[in-house]
Amino acid sequence: DNRSALYLDGASSNTITQSYMANPAGNGAYLEADSTGNTISWSTMTSDAAGYHALYINASASNTIVDSYIQGSTAVYLSGSTGTVIGGSVLVATNTAGSALQMDQGSVNLTLSSSSLSAPSQGAGVYLGAGNSGLISLSTNTILAGSRYGIYIAAQNTGTQIWIASNTILPTLSSTLDTYGLYLDGLTSGATISNNGIYYRTSGGAAARTYYGLHAQNSAG
Repeated sequence: DNRSALYLDGASSNTITQSYMANPAGNGAYLEADSTGNTISWSTMTSDAAGYHALYINASASNTIVDSYIQGSTAVYLSGSTGTVIGGSVLVATNTAGSALQMDQGSVNLTLSSSSLSAPSQGAGVYLGAGNSGLISLSTNTILAGSRYGIYIAAQNTGTQIWIASNTILPTLSSTLDTYGLYLDGLTSGATISNNGIYYRTSGGAAARTYYGLHAQNSAG
């Protein structure tokens, strides 16, 4: 794919380490359909293009990203993918409404741990769109101030297990938007949330706005 610095299409069991993948006009790294069991470590992936991603994993399974720096409009986008593992990494979204990590389109199973995530004023540190399934585990991460949502979770498929544990979430005070540390939107499958710290430490709030550590809308416990 001429719009990706790294392009794997149906490629499996590759190890990519200590590499630099930068693209000013497309994706940094793109793992296309049926790219399975690949590992990227100690690497940098960046994209400067709106509508593209630093790391895009599409319809692929069991890929692992560790100890890496990932920066793009939306830093990591998981679409219809299974068993992605991300650990010890830095994820930075640059688009105003971008997310450090976005997962949707029926993805299954995610482990995100020991990572630092940041996003701009209308975005999210972690955005879990509707219709995912399996076990989604978010643990020991730090979500930095700046985004509207620390973690946003929409309705997931029946039987989905969501574990949110031992994260540090630093929401932002905005004069123009309500902001949220953790937002559960229609999450009828429920979630297990434990030992997290949600701290508002920035200035700039307004009397007309509301700021939530945890906000649950039409969601089960």
